[in-house]
Amino acid sequence: MGRWDGGQYRTTTSSSYRSTVDDVSSGDAAFDYLSSILQTGERLVWTGRPSVLAFARRGIGEFFLGAVFFGFASFWTLGASSGSWLFALFGIPFLLVGFWTLIAPLRYTVRAWRTYYAITDQRMIILRTGFRRSAEVIMPSDITRLERSDYGSDRGTVTVRTIPRLSGNSMQTGATKLGDGFFGVSNFKAAMDAIHQLAASPKVQGR
Repeated sequence: MGRWDGGQYRTTTSSSYRSTVDDVSSGDAAFDYLSSILQTGERLVWTGRPSVLAFARRGIGEFFLGAVFFGFASFWTLGASSGSWLFALFGIPFLLVGFWTLIAPLRYTVRAWRTYYAITDQRMIILRTGFRRSAEVIMPSDITRLERSDYGSDRGTVTVRTIPRLSGNSMQTGATKLGDGFFGVSNFKAAMDAIHQLAASPKVQGR
């Protein structure tokens, strides 16, 4: 989709961003949303999208947990139904929880289709599109640790321990968490260079 595939930018600022977006990806709702949240004078450095496979792998642990939970709930419900169908109804919520956990890779796959990444000279941004749009902002002052995994062919994943911040409908600050980051992105070296340059820059406080 346009410049989302590991695109690099050198001179684009929020004041000239609209013409650039129209040139490379006219009508792209994700680019429109990104342009709307850039601050005055903020410079776009890199954009990308997650690999669906890399995103789906995040749900493998939940898949195995869900398989065990769903199997046990199915066994219990079938056993209970031999005595009283009313008693067996109590197993339905457990079946639903197990099934929801079981399809975690599929849920992550759908989430990957709705996810976009951007790095500016002030912050990292994770965009979520769909019925509800949101942007998770990672400021340099929020980053406490970086972990990278290289897959070859200039593709990789970088995860960060951060203080989460949500711009748009809500904002959360305080507790740190590990798991935010860019998963399976192309042009990975450029992304890491941009992140290291951002982390080394004077700390910009969250807005």
